Amino acid sequence: MAKPSELKRKAVATPATVPRKSKKAEDAPIKRQRSEVAVRKAKPTKAHTAVRKETHEQQETHSHKVSPAAPGSAPRGLRIVAGSYERFLYGIEGVVHREEDGNYTVSLTPRFVFPAHVSSIRCVACAGRDSKWLATGGMDETIKVWDLRRRKEVGALTGHEGTITSLSFPTRTFLLSASEDGTMNLYRTRDWALLRTMRGHKGRINSASAHPSGRVALSVGADRMIRMWDLRRGMGSASVKIGAEAEKIVWDTQGKRFAVLTGRQVLVFGTNMSQLARIEHPKRLHDVCFTQSNDKHEWMLVPTEAGVVHIYDVDDMQGSEDEATPREIARLVGHSNRVRSACATHIQADDQTQHVLFTTISSDGLIRVFRVDESRLEHEASAHYDTKKSRLTCLSSVGFDPDATEFDEDEEEEDDEDEEEADDDDDEDYDDEIDNEELARLEEEVRQAREAGIIIEGLDDEEEEEEEEEEEQEED
Repeated sequence: MAKPSELKRKAVATPATVPRKSKKAEDAPIKRQRSEVAVRKAKPTKAHTAVRKETHEQQETHSHKVSPAAPGSAPRGLRIVAGSYERFLYGIEGVVHREEDGNYTVSLTPRFVFPAHVSSIRCVACAGRDSKWLATGGMDETIKVWDLRRRKEVGALTGHEGTITSLSFPTRTFLLSASEDGTMNLYRTRDWALLRTMRGHKGRINSASAHPSGRVALSVGADRMIRMWDLRRGMGSASVKIGAEAEKIVWDTQGKRFAVLTGRQVLVFGTNMSQLARIEHPKRLHDVCFTQSNDKHEWMLVPTEAGVVHIYDVDDMQGSEDEATPREIARLVGHSNRVRSACATHIQADDQTQHVLFTTISSDGLIRVFRVDESRLEHEASAHYDTKKSRLTCLSSVGFDPDATEFDEDEEEEDDEDEEEADDDDDEDYDDEIDNEELARLEEEVRQAREAGIIIEGLDDEEEEEEEEEEEQEED
């Protein structure tokens, strides 16, 4: 990890400045980092790496730890991170147990609670099952980076000049951020260098979502535009006007369609910008996200002002093609106030069975976790955590392997070195894999949409026109 002074390309990693904690926050197992971001040790040679791995495997053989889940299987634990208007960050872990009567229960364990920013937290993002990184963004215009394995702050990224509105990890090696300053930044997690700053929106950006391939992203903002970005080049590739300001945009898990939330409705589009479905509610909607069911159907979660989360099967459309709506398969009930956000996570129970857990946060201060049985419509929470009336604003959940976090300091350093090598490989793939099949398909559909007159041509022309207008105004 580089020192703060080395990250000067707009993204400067600095030690966090956090107000004095309460006694409860001081007892939390989060360590504060001192004046600098820790400097990583030099990488060992491949020979030394092989010896270290062999030694590590021998140590594991003689220990009583359970081996992490096999590749391709779901993780055994649920990690939940939620932010609040009161600046507090909540970390909770959960597991699924099978009881003697055959029923499944969810147990939650709080891991940390502390003030993470100097003003309200607007967005949080966990990097994924095999990564230790957590990013949080707030109205203080900074992005905080946290190490979830060591449970401590790493530093802050200050590449924006407005409230941070969106954070996501396109891959384990990159962080994508958006802000009310109208820019999107792409950071590299290996050293937290700012790789690209993307401009194109007029006014604030409300939401950004990377395609599952990690190659392209979509964004929406106050200018009532959907913009597509080539993340490899850091350039806008296309844009389209919509009739209202969108608050959220998100890809499905397969990258074949995306949803746009605006006010009381959610619109689902194909990659060629054809509208596939529309959902409208009498009250305001607050979020939208996708997950896959165990039978590979694409489910869409829609939290509402009424305190209910509706779950739709977007692979099962009803009605005519022009007025298609997905079939509602479940409702998550129990919140007494608006549901601000919802997400889904696949994990294993202690009997190796696979489950989808749905996590919700609400202005009632409760974090709830649900399991869904398609045989009935309404579902109560399987477990909940009470923040004592905290006004929750944002949510991220991810599966993780609990035993993989139980390393001592020496093992953790070895793991960091292995992770850096993997990150290097990912960087090479990110730069060199130009003819990615999924990206090629997207670009072809965008081209066809342009020819059909749906896409408004190029952001570069718009930027040139804006510059010309500014020059004319200065001359006048």
